Amino acid sequence: MADGSVPAVNEPEVLRSLESGAIHTYFQPVVSIPTRSIVGFESFSRGGNGKACLLDASALFHRDLSPGTKVAVDRACRGCALDQFKPIFTRHRKMLLFLNVNADILPHVEAGSDHLAEQARKAGVAPENVVIECNMAHSDKPLLALFAELYRAKGFRIGIDNAGVGQFHARCITDIRPDFFKLNQTFFAEDQRTGFSGWALENVRRIADRVGTILVAQNVETEADSLRLLNAGVTLQQGYYYTKDDSAVGNDPARMFLGKIAYTYDKYKKTRRQQVRRRKERFDAAFKTVASACARLASCPEHRFEAVGATVLRSCDHAISLFVLDETGEQVTDRIHRHCRHDDAVDMCKLLGSEKGVDHAVQDYFLHLDMGYEKFVTPPFASPFTGEQCHLLSRPFYNKEGLRFVLCMEMQAVEK
Repeated sequence: MADGSVPAVNEPEVLRSLESGAIHTYFQPVVSIPTRSIVGFESFSRGGNGKACLLDASALFHRDLSPGTKVAVDRACRGCALDQFKPIFTRHRKMLLFLNVNADILPHVEAGSDHLAEQARKAGVAPENVVIECNMAHSDKPLLALFAELYRAKGFRIGIDNAGVGQFHARCITDIRPDFFKLNQTFFAEDQRTGFSGWALENVRRIADRVGTILVAQNVETEADSLRLLNAGVTLQQGYYYTKDDSAVGNDPARMFLGKIAYTYDKYKKTRRQQVRRRKERFDAAFKTVASACARLASCPEHRFEAVGATVLRSCDHAISLFVLDETGEQVTDRIHRHCRHDDAVDMCKLLGSEKGVDHAVQDYFLHLDMGYEKFVTPPFASPFTGEQCHLLSRPFYNKEGLRFVLCMEMQAVEK
């Protein structure tokens, strides 16, 4: 509903749809952009006789329906979906069916029930080609675990549907280890490109990669949505954007979307190349700044490093702080900075473990150089001094006495 409230339950109408067999199934493709192919279809069910009186999902799967009706609705919808998926599966034996199951029915189904497995067998669809999805937004963790255990034991793949920013993603993925984990628009919509949602998407992807869970973005509505997801490494997508073009011909659903997929991926490749080129230019410029600073430090004795470093910071708008390490990784200067959002900058350096005499020998920005790299740059992070995104760049140099040092410069982040 427009105001976000839940409509009143209309159980008699739901029962009439079941009795008349008026269950309508619609399919939405799940596409793989890099392979320019469709990997499966998610089924959606509606009830009612005729389009004028269709019951949408909020009515058909209303939380206040009686347990018996919930079970009957769920079985009728998935049976209809399996039957209608059969012709697609017959032509494309590797195609997946993403099939939603209402986890609320589990406490009301007899123990050891094989009803879904029997439905799949009758439809001639192999269980391994069916991804049983549970909506994350409407189930608690114990119920999700029960859901996964029940259907995985019967040979089905497991999917978690409609995951949003702010939910218990990490424990869900690591404990349940679903085959697929679907992310809703809160991770990637136009007004969610930066900030917490972007970090949440990075974290979910990192965790999913560690346990072998495949991410799928749902509700992809625009080209911009698709490109943002590709930039984030999410290559399986579904949504309104991937619908049949008016110019498409033929009646094979698995062939109708290839043009748009190819167009989007080609545009992403061009965009990505431009991004990498700009990023390289920015890094080249940043390391020229570091090289220039090293040259200035190399022309003076060690006791002048702090004074010269302060001059370097004043002349570089993109630099935030810097410090120098000796050949063993010990910090030989204070951490010099231009400004700090906190009143007590000295305490901030203490908290960072970045004061004169501190050992940095095990830090990546020193260790890589010690093993032969000519320069190093950290992943982006929020500067503790300014709060803006930055990198720490490091490079070795020799001073006028011939001693080896490492300059570490905190600089504003290079755009992705």
